[in-house]
Amino acid sequence: ISTKEGFAAVPADKYTVQITDVNLKTQFNSFKQIEEDLLNYEFAVLDNKTMDVENEQGKTEAESVRGRKLWKRVSQNLGAKSWLGKLAFAVLGELTIDQKKAFDPESVIDMQVDVMVEIQEGQGKNVGNQYNNIIAFSKTTKELTPFDNDKSAKGADRESKPVEPEAMAEEESDDFIKGLEKDKDAADEKDSKKK
Repeated sequence: ISTKEGFAAVPADKYTVQITDVNLKTQFNSFKQIEEDLLNYEFAVLDNKTMDVENEQGKTEAESVRGRKLWKRVSQNLGAKSWLGKLAFAVLGELTIDQKKAFDPESVIDMQVDVMVEIQEGQGKNVGNQYNNIIAFSKTTKELTPFDNDKSAKGADRESKPVEPEAMAEEESDDFIKGLEKDKDAADEKDSKKK
């Protein structure tokens, strides 16, 4: 959320949110030097916490953050360390391999999750603006009164497809294999000491 459109960033805090929508967005990945299709999740804050905002007369007044929107772009990778994997785990718990293969990004719409939000300062041409950034997902400790959602996947005429599993990056794959080999070597050494 940028202050440029006239919305002040919500204070850094933990919020209970409702997942209200997800769309596919194409974004250039400067690290990989390619265009990527990312899932852009939209969240609506359910908490009735307040924040100080300046009104048109220049006076500060308390305003509820309930209904404010937050967004998080995530890759279509459902790995344990990926943002999509963290979101799915916080909402649905541990997924089996079959559940991961059949996971539909829209299946979590209308569900609640707790998010930790920070405030980031804009860079470059956006200096002076503040943005909210979701830095963690966790299971909701207490469900709050949800919003009616006209974008709900339940009964709505939406077209979606399951997330395609992505191969690990070569470095991740090498590290994973080295970790397995190290575990096997440690187990073999332990077995030889028993004999």
